[in-house]
Amino acid sequence: MNRLESLALAGSLLTATTLAASAQTPPTVRVMCTPTDSFGEAYYAQDMGFFTQHNISVEFSGSSGGAIAINALAGNSADVGVANPLSIAQAYTKGIPISIIAGGGLYTTASPATLLLIPKNSTVRTPKDLEGKTIGLPGLGDQLQAATTVWLQKNGVDPAKVRFIEVNPGPLIRNALERGRVDAATAPEPTLTESVQAGARVFGDPFAALAPRFFIGVWIARNDWVKANPDVARRFADAIYDAGKWANAHPSESAAILAKYAKGDPAVFRTMHRATYPSSLDPRLLAPPIDAGFRTGLLPSAVNAADLVAKGF
Repeated sequence: MNRLESLALAGSLLTATTLAASAQTPPTVRVMCTPTDSFGEAYYAQDMGFFTQHNISVEFSGSSGGAIAINALAGNSADVGVANPLSIAQAYTKGIPISIIAGGGLYTTASPATLLLIPKNSTVRTPKDLEGKTIGLPGLGDQLQAATTVWLQKNGVDPAKVRFIEVNPGPLIRNALERGRVDAATAPEPTLTESVQAGARVFGDPFAALAPRFFIGVWIARNDWVKANPDVARRFADAIYDAGKWANAHPSESAAILAKYAKGDPAVFRTMHRATYPSSLDPRLLAPPIDAGFRTGLLPSAVNAADLVAKGF
């Protein structure tokens, strides 16, 4: 083989090697989510290598709620996001092209991760005492307001006589309770455990008024992204489910990971109520908050939960 032939062969081998390496480079999925227990699967998948196992690279960006994630997807500043079923149904009625690709945390009556609290010195004794009072919610118009409204109705309270205001989770909820800005507040974990440790009293479980088990959070993507990247979307979902299965079996280790990303106290995360993670996406588990939204007027029309799931999932 002469020198020119050797150079040509070397060039061919280099090109083949470069192409092979390029073909193996995992696609990057831009994920907008919040380090809460309902959406902890992505953080477990990142730290425990489940994304790597499914040949995916994830780029995290912050989010303070489902509405922001939905807007980010619609504006193409994220590929995958998180939201609750009612928010997704509301977006669906507005024609926003997003779909569910994987299930997030499940509410269960055995481990309720959001409860209604009252101050330790509250004079409220029965749900009826909440008439004329103010209830703080992490967000207005979403599934927690729907659930709280249904809970009030089931306990003989006229929701029209209760004032709802938005109070962001974390110290603001605890401060609002302690300073009397609200008479009650729905607190998600870890705020729930922190508030109880500070003296607040558990007064009710609004989500239990909807069903004993349902999705409180799910993973969503823009429809055109799913259509253009069906294999990546499925691999992302598979990594989420693998991470959830691992977290269900390793509550202490997963709590440490979540506390790291949330910049919280690991001891609180280890002792708080934890979500249960699914291994598949059952549309029937989306229905309770969606139906409650329609019944309470937060959803303008009835929505079939199955219509919110991406095709092929």
